[in-house]
Amino acid sequence: KIKKNNLEKNFHITGWVDDITDYLKLFDIGVLTSKWEGFGLVLAEYMAAKKPVVATRVDGIEDVVVHNESGFLVESENLEDFTNTILTLLENESLRNKFVSNGFERVRKKFSIERVVKEHIELYKEILRKI
Repeated sequence: KIKKNNLEKNFHITGWVDDITDYLKLFDIGVLTSKWEGFGLVLAEYMAAKKPVVATRVDGIEDVVVHNESGFLVESENLEDFTNTILTLLENESLRNKFVSNGFERVRKKFSIERVVKEHIELYKEILRKI
């Protein structure tokens, strides 16, 4: 579709990237348009990089983004809603700042390595008690 619409100069398709840090610096808004998604790790990465996010309201994405608090969630395949939501964020600096601040804190608290390790240890202890 990019070639068909003569948009090659507007897109850079990288394929798999191990370290996205340099790319994230280029973004104004992190967008995820998945039709289904187990977790949406890229959203946590966007939020950790202090980028406001717009994502589809599917599967595990709602575990990462809280609508209208740490980002916007829109219905899958609703192009008009996606477009309007992105434009709203681009035009509203205070809303972007709110999402950046709330999203960064959410990721820091909910997805920190310390919390994940602690929960895994508790899970393993529970499993061992049942053996």
